[in-house]
Amino acid sequence: MKMPAIDLAVAGSQREIAAIQRFRYDVLIEAQGGESVDADRQHRIVADPMDAAAQHLHVRTITGAIAAAVRLIPAAIDVLPPAYADALKLGSFLNFGRQAAAVQDRLVVGEASAAGIMATLLGGAVRGARRIGARFLCTAIPASQIRLFEQLGYRTYAEGFIDRDDHYLVPM
Repeated sequence: MKMPAIDLAVAGSQREIAAIQRFRYDVLIEAQGGESVDADRQHRIVADPMDAAAQHLHVRTITGAIAAAVRLIPAAIDVLPPAYADALKLGSFLNFGRQAAAVQDRLVVGEASAAGIMATLLGGAVRGARRIGARFLCTAIPASQIRLFEQLGYRTYAEGFIDRDDHYLVPM
């Protein structure tokens, strides 16, 4: 299968962020049949207050369609709800400064996307975290994806937890 031409970018406008929020809904809710407390069925978006503090990286195909997206939250310990920051054990990184830990979440890869697109997107998240001064890029993933994320260079550093959508996630 030939890989489509892709373009990695950071959303630069509210319009682009809204398109990413609609993409999240289309993939997570419609295509995958998922549920989320952050899904707005009327507006067909998945969004929450942390979107305002985040950088929204996305990959577009040559046709301009969003193929994948991830959210990068700088200085995460100051932005995330305390229960989420505690679940990710972000306090463990405070010896390195408040800016040391960024969080990537809301990773969404469309059905037609290839592994190369995911690598491009996550590579962009790592570079973005470094640009904002983060020394650690944390995420929380379903246990079924641990091996994949280990292959991408992530390591488990804390016990798993149940998120607001009743999913068991493992901090990496």
